[in-house]
Amino acid sequence: MFFFFQAEDGIRDFCLSRGLGDVYKRQASLTPTNVAAQIANVHTVFNVVTTIILLPIGTKLVDLSFIILPEKPELEGKMQLKYLDFGIFTNDYHIGTSAIANTQLFNETQNMLDVAIDNVRKSFEL
Repeated sequence: MFFFFQAEDGIRDFCLSRGLGDVYKRQASLTPTNVAAQIANVHTVFNVVTTIILLPIGTKLVDLSFIILPEKPELEGKMQLKYLDFGIFTNDYHIGTSAIANTQLFNETQNMLDVAIDNVRKSFEL
């Protein structure tokens, strides 16, 4: 792999590349006094190289993730609202509607907390 770098006088220098380490060293020499520009240059090179490497195998990685973590259809119906009734949220305001809504929201929040605690317990059991 060969790289041409623009010199100060407009003449291109020819140099044999020794891999990505050489690119990172040359990035530092392009902006020797500006540390922020050096970091931005290295970050840009990293992102471009990573994209070039991962782009051809992206669909294979998705297939691998489905093999490692298969979908479990029996758990899909489990995550739904238990206590909240949307029928009370109409334009008709009756006495006690806000108290009922507050109680339902409190119960639903408690249910969400119970699910979160159960998930944490399951994660520590692994």
